[in-house]
Amino acid sequence: MPTGTFTTNYRIDFSDGRYVLGRYVEHFGTQANAESGVNRSSDTHTSQEQEPVYSADGQAIGKVTIYATFHIRLTDLNGNHQPDPGEVASSVDRFRVTCS
Repeated sequence: MPTGTFTTNYRIDFSDGRYVLGRYVEHFGTQANAESGVNRSSDTHTSQEQEPVYSADGQAIGKVTIYATFHIRLTDLNGNHQPDPGEVASSVDRFRVTCS
């Protein structure tokens, strides 16, 4: 199964001046099978991160923790290599955000 990691930096600004500076790291694995004549693939994505929350003046005042696991499945029924209605399904196993 091919696997990989996707990483990006982000900033969330709240209306009261608080903000979060974070780095999102997602780990994924892909399985594909075309032996039946129909292209099928399934991706599983997981992430877990903990980032500081800052006050408007830059002081660390807490932290946010995010856990997520989700799946995307594609079955190319007509073989046109395009996602058509009914060919893509997704599900979320876990998505949790906590602040402290």
